[in-house]
Amino acid sequence: MAAKVDACSIAAGDTIVLDFKESEGASGRAIENEHFGPITAYMAPAASQGDGAVWFKVFEQGFDASTDMWAINILNENDGLVEVTIPADIKAGDYILRGEVLALHQADKGIYELYPNCVLLTVTGGGSAEPEGVDLEVIYNDPDTYPGLLWNPFNGKNAGYLIPGPAVYEAGAVEPANIKANIQPSSSSASTTEEKENDGPTENNSNTKSNTSKAPCINGKRRVERRRRRRR
Repeated sequence: MAAKVDACSIAAGDTIVLDFKESEGASGRAIENEHFGPITAYMAPAASQGDGAVWFKVFEQGFDASTDMWAINILNENDGLVEVTIPADIKAGDYILRGEVLALHQADKGIYELYPNCVLLTVTGGGSAEPEGVDLEVIYNDPDTYPGLLWNPFNGKNAGYLIPGPAVYEAGAVEPANIKANIQPSSSSASTTEEKENDGPTENNSNTKSNTSKAPCINGKRRVERRRRRRR
């Protein structure tokens, strides 16, 4: 029987702090500074177990042209900590919160790396909103539709970078977030997929500003290779 995982209790509209570290118990940086790329955070109803089109984005940070810095570098300056606000109008209940780093330092070789950080939340208060979700497996296996997955961060054109996935869900939005917000049409190419996973589970801690209770979180590494072939 799987061990029961305690949930962090947090009110809708409050802020949670996610802690990314290179290894369990480490201090300082979250990841090597040269692992340029964005940070995102998604939520999904816990009952879904994260399967299918259930994830809605609640945070994203990519490249800041004004400072010439990637989200990764900002994360390291903040000792691996990033603040994520829970939408104020979502329905109360249990959710999975998935924060993740997308590392693009090997994009020129057709490789990107994902570093997810997950925690179980019990959201209180809130409203009745049930944001439209996306399937992350679909997004992360489609670099032709989401070129931000294989963006070369050394190309000197980072101001044009688009973070993969939908727009961030905004509390009180009349319409659901555009699930195709960060899509760019690709050139006429097809892709074949080879995936390699190298998960190194560690226990990570996340805590809310309003509640100092902590819950275990799994930090892993997922390496994904893409080989493209031109259509003739």
